Parts: sequence; structure tokens; C-alpha cells
Amino acid sequence: MDRILMRRMGVASASGETPAGIPDLPDLPDRQAVEAWQMERLRETLQHAATHSPYYAARLKGMDAGFFRTPADLAMLPRSTADDIRNFGADMVCVSQDEIARVVTLDTSGTSGRPKRIFFGQDDLWRTTEFFTTGMQAVACAGDTVMALLPDERPSSVGRLLAQSVINMGARPLSGSMTRGAEALAVQAMEEWVNVVVGSPMHLRAFALGWKSLGYPAGLIHTVLLCWDAIPEAVVDLLHDILGCRVLSHWGMTETGLGGALACAEGRGMHLRETDLLVEVADPETGSLVPDGTWGEIVVTTLCRTAMPLVRYRTGDYGRILCGPCPCGSPLRRMDRTPGRLQDDIVLPAGGTGSVTVTDIGTDTGNGIGTEGTLRLIDLDEALLPLYGLAEYEAGWHEPPGYTTKNTAGHSAPELVEECVVPVLSIELFHAAGVAPDVLRAEAAQRLLASPVLGSLLTQGGVLLDMSCTPAKDMSMNHAKRRIRRLAASSLSETVPESRS
Repeated sequence: MDRILMRRMGVASASGETPAGIPDLPDLPDRQAVEAWQMERLRETLQHAATHSPYYAARLKGMDAGFFRTPADLAMLPRSTADDIRNFGADMVCVSQDEIARVVTLDTSGTSGRPKRIFFGQDDLWRTTEFFTTGMQAVACAGDTVMALLPDERPSSVGRLLAQSVINMGARPLSGSMTRGAEALAVQAMEEWVNVVVGSPMHLRAFALGWKSLGYPAGLIHTVLLCWDAIPEAVVDLLHDILGCRVLSHWGMTETGLGGALACAEGRGMHLRETDLLVEVADPETGSLVPDGTWGEIVVTTLCRTAMPLVRYRTGDYGRILCGPCPCGSPLRRMDRTPGRLQDDIVLPAGGTGSVTVTDIGTDTGNGIGTEGTLRLIDLDEALLPLYGLAEYEAGWHEPPGYTTKNTAGHSAPELVEECVVPVLSIELFHAAGVAPDVLRAEAAQRLLASPVLGSLLTQGGVLLDMSCTPAKDMSMNHAKRRIRRLAASSLSETVPESRS
């Protein structure tokens, strides 16, 4: 990504370029120069948005774009949210409809209101392809075959853009659909001599288990790239063990133009796409920036996007900026792997029924996140996903009346209408073919109780475990982010055993 940075900043390599066209590292701009360039692009973005968008004209009224000189000044800007996009998305657009190349409609799971609609111009799509092309050069080699388990049904979809990027770098793209089944995809990958696979953690995990069930050897696939959702360490370890390949990570969402950050070749965090995004990590309550190394909410401002700029957009994702420069020499900041979304965490009240002390998302939060007991999907993933006999699982949280919880995005629990004496964590396990349900259920219970985070919740926190095991269902190409469902007591069976494990 340093090549894109130098090209955008107009920096030439004093000592020339390598045959591959990669500038020598001593000629890269320093961090101060990158920040100055970003702030200049920010001022241009604010001026463009306030001039051409009714939404931003009102939101930025009275603000002088020239005031914003340092990243610390961003705290003066109001944050925007997913609800703003749902309710005022058309007013955020800064160009005519003739200049819109693609509109992405996102129906959020569990939301009954209008969907989010994200508008892109042709230049926006070109920048995404540029990012993908450059980024994939760190993932694959010319001549490789790259299988993508991504949506590609529509023009300019993420799968289509990635395929074009793979072609641009001299490799061969191959589309794979999870609707065919993991073993069928593994057969396809073997027959087509696939070297690289790209997809979500759960889809890549299913692919690897299908690969193993067919008895295929490790080492034929040299790299997998995980994207789209939180990346559990358990999935990374499973992919290492079964496929014998390196595992890289990517962070991004539709709002960031699909690309956001890509794993460093040194394996130390993900370098941010700072030519197109100004990324902050902020306190989710106050919006103030938190120090590097501290967990908070990822907030993004788009740079150079003319169709639908986003200013201090709350992504809802946990994140932190890693401290210090990268050993690879890049001036681009690095972000840690995102462990999930704020709204997915269920924060338990201190004291009373359900009181429990659990570890938070990191050891150096310093911003109030995770200071109360928290139930997180990533902790369930780390406990359950190492089980080879588990295809996937679904989790639900049932609360009794008067048991007040919230999530870290600030939303309170749904109103409950039926009696449930204590909160219940329900887990439905989907077992692979040939796996004994009782054995899998016992193994899962053992791992949950052995977890330092979940064990205290289930043994000391006054929370019941309701666990069932059924045959695996077909895995679809659904790319909605996984979460713990918050369920009313009426969705429980009439009698919940004290520990059905």
C-alpha cells in the first residue's frame, strides 16, 4: 500500500524504483508528512460535503474547514451513525444521480426500519480496485489461482472487484459458493490448483474442515485471507493445522469502500488504507479519541470520496491502533484484528443475580470499555470453534423480567413478557456428519467451563446453560455478521434444565 501512498502524495523515489515498481523504503514519506496530507484531504472533504450535501450543510454549519489541522481536531466534528445513513442517506450524496455508479443496499439483521443505502461513484470503485490490486500482491503471486468465497452476483460487487484485481496482478480468479457445500469446494480447489482462498472466517473454517474430511494434504494452499467478520484465534489455528498455510487478515465494510486495512507482511497488525480513510479509535460514549494501544470504537472519515462522503462515521466495530512504527518501515499506521462489534456484547450488571467478573477485550483499555462483566461472541468462538466435529453454532441470551443488561453500544435489553427466574445462555450446536451429538455436546460444555471468561459466568454468575445439538444445516453465502441473539423468555422451552450440557 506504500506504492499507492507515494503515488497519491506525489512523492518520487530519489533512488529510483525496483524492477517490480516498489519504491525504496528510505524515500517513503514520514508519519508527519502522511498526517499533514491526510488533514489537507480532510479539509477538502469537509468543504465538498458542506457545499454539495443538504445533510452536511446542516451538520457542518458554522464550522470552518480550515480549522482542522491535526487529528486531535477531529473531536470537534459531530459523529454520524448507521441511522443517519438510513434516514438521510440520499441527502448525504454530493453528486448527481448520473454520476452514481453503484448503490449498495444493506438490510441489517434485527432492524425493522429502512435499510442503509451506500452510494458510490465510478472513481470510488476504481480506488477500491486499486487497493485490492495492490493488497493482493502481498497475498498472492502472479500465476496463482485465487478462489474467493464472496458475493459476486452483481456488477461491482466485492467478488467482481476482487476478481478484476486478481487479473490486474497477473493471477487467475475463481469464484466459489458455499451453497455447493464445503467438500465440493475443496474438490474444486484441488482440481483447479487453487493456491489462495479468500473469505469470511466461518466460511474458510468450513472449507478447511471439508478439505480435511477428504484427506487432502496440507501445504497445497499457501495463503488464506480472512475478511468480513471478527477473526477468532481459534479459526486461525485451525487453518494453520489443516491447510498448513499462512493466514492473513483484512478489515473493511461497505461504508469504507469495502477495503479498510490489510495484514502486514511482517505479521504485525493490519496497515490502514490511509490514502482513502482517516481512521480514529474513539470512546464510544464521548467520541473523544483514545490513545494508541487502547481499545475503543473504530470511527472513519472517507477521504477523496466525492459521491457520498462519510464524516466521523461510527462503524460499531471494536478496534485499537497499535503503538509505534512497523518493522516493515511503512509509515502507515497499523490496526489490531477487530474482535467484534460493540452492539454484540452483553454487559451484565454489577451485583445481584447474574453478577459476574469476566475479562474485558484487552488488558489496557483505559476507556471504560469492558469494565463491567461482558458476554462476547468472540469468547464463545474461542471456546467452541476448535472442535472439528462442530460445523457451526448459534447463541441466544434470554433474560428474566427486571434483569437489566445493556450492550456496549448503549442499547438496553428488549422487554420480556414471560417469567424466567435467571438469565439463560442457549447454544445450538450443529454437528458434522458422523459425529455423535452427545459426545460433541459434552466436549463443548467442557470447553465452555474451562474458558477463563465463560467458566465463571456459568459456574458463579447465576447464568444457566441450555445447549442442544442437531445435524448441520447447509451453509449459505449469507455474509451478515454473526451475533448473540437477544431473545425474550417466551422463546425458551417451558422447562429449562439447570445445566443441559
